[in-house]
Amino acid sequence: MCYFVDKVDAIEYYAEEEARLRNQVDHERAAALRKPLGIAFVTLISVEAAQKIYDDHKPSYKCSNNPPSSSVSCHLKPHYWVIQFAPSPKDIYW
Repeated sequence: MCYFVDKVDAIEYYAEEEARLRNQVDHERAAALRKPLGIAFVTLISVEAAQKIYDDHKPSYKCSNNPPSSSVSCHLKPHYWVIQFAPSPKDIYW
């Protein structure tokens, strides 16, 4: 059994496919921005600075963590933060 397929100009086909995929990416990006993840990636000046923040926010054996207060603590609610060291850059999908 033979099937006949209409010929399509490759440039036209891939231009339409590119437009369709760009539209899909824009739609997915807009949807993702409507649902924030509630996470942040923070870069610090040194390993020591990162260790200080980690130590200030890690839960203690007392079942509470009391990070240092600041003038914006009531807005940022640092007592709810879960602080972790970042994974290796090779383990991040950029």
